Amino acid sequence: MIEQDGKVAIKYFQNIPHQIRIGSKNYLFMVKANICMCWINKGDVPTILAKTKTCCGGNRYRNVYKYANDLDVKRWMGLGER
Repeated sequence: MIEQDGKVAIKYFQNIPHQIRIGSKNYLFMVKANICMCWINKGDVPTILAKTKTCCGGNRYRNVYKYANDLDVKRWMGLGER
């Protein structure tokens, strides 16, 4: 789990811009360096990680958010190698 200024780096499973609302807060996942990521307030992380999406005709559930690792964050911020 990568933290910065009280926020946690969370990755979305698709490489498309994506917006989610948690309570009164909107989060926008942006794609940079082929990684879709957003900095999420620490208190909202459990709620976001619990979100799932159905696939395979509604028979399976898939987690769509996960913690970004160190390399993901570096690449997304333009600090790492590609």
